[in-house]
Amino acid sequence: MTFILFFIIIFLILLLIMTIFYRNKIGKEKKLSEVRYFEKKFELDRSKMNLKKFYRGIALINSLIIAFVTTLLMYIDIVWKINYGIELIIGFILLFLLIYSLYEIYGKILKKRGKLNGN
Repeated sequence: MTFILFFIIIFLILLLIMTIFYRNKIGKEKKLSEVRYFEKKFELDRSKMNLKKFYRGIALINSLIIAFVTTLLMYIDIVWKINYGIELIIGFILLFLLIYSLYEIYGKILKKRGKLNGN
């Protein structure tokens, strides 16, 4: 229940941030760091993409990562009572592993759908 609550709250916050704060007054899109990552790593072609769907996908992935790591670290602290430093190291390792793996999966999904220059 904690995971679902964190996930929904973080997802809504990220959607709000991506839709409001990453558009200037004229309506031109600013580049997120995730967009730059996909442009370099997967040869993203922004002209073929629906950026709203792309941003929703990124918000979904990021909220999943944050909610999972937060929930897992809360339960590790409750069950095992380990040192805060070790908990922080575990959190960073999990965070980077999940970011890398889920972004790779999302990039491959986009490549299959033909949203990237490679196809």
